[in-house]
Amino acid sequence: MKNTQHFGDLTPRMEHFREELLETEPQVCAQRAILTTQSYKEHGDQPVTLKRAYMLQNILEHMSIFIEPDTLLAGNQASTNRAAPIFPEYAMDWVIRELDEFEGRDGDVFRISEKTKEELREIYPFWQHNTLLDKGLAAIPPESRVFYDLGIIKAEGKTRAIPLPGLRVMPDPDTEPPEERRRPAAAGAGGLPAAHQGAPGGAGPHRLQEFEKILLLPRHSDCN
Repeated sequence: MKNTQHFGDLTPRMEHFREELLETEPQVCAQRAILTTQSYKEHGDQPVTLKRAYMLQNILEHMSIFIEPDTLLAGNQASTNRAAPIFPEYAMDWVIRELDEFEGRDGDVFRISEKTKEELREIYPFWQHNTLLDKGLAAIPPESRVFYDLGIIKAEGKTRAIPLPGLRVMPDPDTEPPEERRRPAAAGAGGLPAAHQGAPGGAGPHRLQEFEKILLLPRHSDCN
């Protein structure tokens, strides 16, 4: 839908470029991931800054270059337009888990070839316990890790709030004692809600019990 009232008409070049872009099917590109893996393997004994510098050099020297006729500024992050590169140095576990799901998503659908899947599976062993995500999780104290295991926070740059099964938050917490402020409802075996003997993100019942203990800890205002 055009908005000529506010933005006017597109030039013929941009109109053609827009239609071509919209008709291009998004896909996953493994090229950057492969080049990054090569550099990290070759320079594994170097400081992080040098490893990243060698990685950038390898990418700039060997990435495919495509310059479209309608493009005035040349540059790309993947091997084709509307292709999503993979950043294995940050995280790879979720990529491998979702290899067969990219094309079936409700949103952000990406086509991925069997060849690309195989290329990503081949480099995966090198990145196991070797990504920035792995190192970050290893540094999280156990009392904080429970929030990650329950899916309340994400280490991939996203923070979210989720409704925890069976937990209620009182509208005016200052008027109730700490033990009544947040408590499980209709608890089943092990003190967990009968309908939810588990937790988001695959965390087991013991993780929910740990979270319940944290919620019942007095706040600073309770100690005054």
